[in-house]
Amino acid sequence: MLRIGRQERFFSLIHVQDLVEGLLAAAHAEHGQARAYFMAHPQPASWTEFASTAAEIMGRRLVTVPVPLQAAYGLAFLAEIGSWLRGKPCIISREKVREAQCRFWTCDTSRARLELGFSPQKSLRDGIAETLNWYKMVGWLKW
Repeated sequence: MLRIGRQERFFSLIHVQDLVEGLLAAAHAEHGQARAYFMAHPQPASWTEFASTAAEIMGRRLVTVPVPLQAAYGLAFLAEIGSWLRGKPCIISREKVREAQCRFWTCDTSRARLELGFSPQKSLRDGIAETLNWYKMVGWLKW
């Protein structure tokens, strides 16, 4: 895993099945269509937790490599060129590097919980496993 700088970063996430349930809950709520809700797990994940879970599922060992910001932009640029040449999507881009600079990419999910009774059901591990298996099925990942 490439880590831009040395600080851990955290983000809110949700599996698509849980998101659909949340959207349906909002659509059926009395005032749900007129309100904004953040739908995610109430506990943000760290990139290390996310990557180590994915590595474990794939039977790999996680190695974290700190990368200086300018080097990250250079690597992202090269990845974009490689992606364009292969005609396949890439995981890292200059836009992703810009996003990754934010230490906390998180949201407050309490309104969805309080007003809609919404609580995501899919665990981090199960969500990552399903997503990785789908990526494998469509040819985006091989392991």
